[in-house]
Amino acid sequence: YEDLGVYDARGYRMGRYFLKRIDISDPDSPRSRSRVSIPGVYFGKSADGRVIYTVEVTWDERLGPSTRIHELELNGTTATLVRTHTFPGYPEGQVINDGYLYLLFWRGWYDYGYQNQAILETVRLSDLTTTNTQNIGASWASLRGGSNGKLFVQGYWAESSLLTYDLTNPANPAYQSTTRLDGWITDIFVDGQYAYLVSGQYGAPRVDLNPGSN
Repeated sequence: YEDLGVYDARGYRMGRYFLKRIDISDPDSPRSRSRVSIPGVYFGKSADGRVIYTVEVTWDERLGPSTRIHELELNGTTATLVRTHTFPGYPEGQVINDGYLYLLFWRGWYDYGYQNQAILETVRLSDLTTTNTQNIGASWASLRGGSNGKLFVQGYWAESSLLTYDLTNPANPAYQSTTRLDGWITDIFVDGQYAYLVSGQYGAPRVDLNPGSN
């Protein structure tokens, strides 16, 4: 991020984001390469690294936050915008898996007439088309990761829990189970049929990922 030291008409400080290349062909001597100007914050890439995805949040005083997902094609020192998909709400996690993008949004909390809702969106990466939208039934949550055909959502506060979704049909995540937690998850490691939840002073509880298990 580069602070431009100036303000826009609304009084917000302006800046630019860059993707910095690091050459690790020699792991013992990584080298800094050219940087590429990008809209928003990088969060994922295609398998060959030629396409990247960024997330950019904007705020409207009347409508609240909206989130733009950008697909960009890298070419030398430039990033060319391929397409953009806009969602209402504030993002709380993005996961790319098997040709699909999974995003979690908070919606409604900025409007005092409504209760916050955590919404899970599924987007096909080939054309940035939404294939599934579902309310996960929690007020506050974040998308924590995906592995071994599963998607993991962390519920917060009174709803402190791990929600597991099955990705047998990647275009339509299917709710599988809820595991109550003592604390917040800082990381998730998957080994075979088990997920280990790193939870600070509460240790690392193990969750069986087999459908129907407790």
